[in-house]
Amino acid sequence: MMGSKGPLIFLLLAIIAWKGARLMFGCALVPDPVGTMVCLFHLAATRNFWFHIAMTLFRGGAALALALGLAMGTGIVAGRKKPSWT
Repeated sequence: MMGSKGPLIFLLLAIIAWKGARLMFGCALVPDPVGTMVCLFHLAATRNFWFHIAMTLFRGGAALALALGLAMGTGIVAGRKKPSWT
């Protein structure tokens, strides 16, 4: 069993795969993982970044709630109607 080294090994394999994809497809299609991480750390230090993260999570949660509500409503209505083939 890997124990606590599992996530670290997964992260290392993901970075290797990312580097491989960059070599295979070129820098125009796949950005450099190191440069991307540096940029992410710089963005994470700004307040504006976290505001946009919070808004994205809020919108995603609202969309999920709306989809679940519509699906449940549709399911209840469909479940109340007796099928014509019975």
